[in-house]
Amino acid sequence: MELQLNAYSTQGLTRYPARGLLVGEASTLGLKPGHVWDRLYDDACDEGIALRSHKTGMVSTWHVVETITQDGEVLGWMLKPTTESVWRMPELRNYQLNIVND
Repeated sequence: MELQLNAYSTQGLTRYPARGLLVGEASTLGLKPGHVWDRLYDDACDEGIALRSHKTGMVSTWHVVETITQDGEVLGWMLKPTTESVWRMPELRNYQLNIVND
């Protein structure tokens, strides 16, 4: 079962619809240094984030697919929408979310 998470606003994200991409900086989203991803389900170890659209108010959840590092430093993360979010919002099907660790 999906866990209820505190959702971050999409207000600071840049959307590139032709590329199916959302991009934003961790600090703009409100992620603090040392951020720990939330568990998404009560019966699985998937981790990620919930986003609330500043336009529609709809909440989607995104799971971490990759942590991008260089020379031991975290540069950012790539996330994809959960299956449940795609069921509720099919337009997210081919999207990915890139969060830059600023």
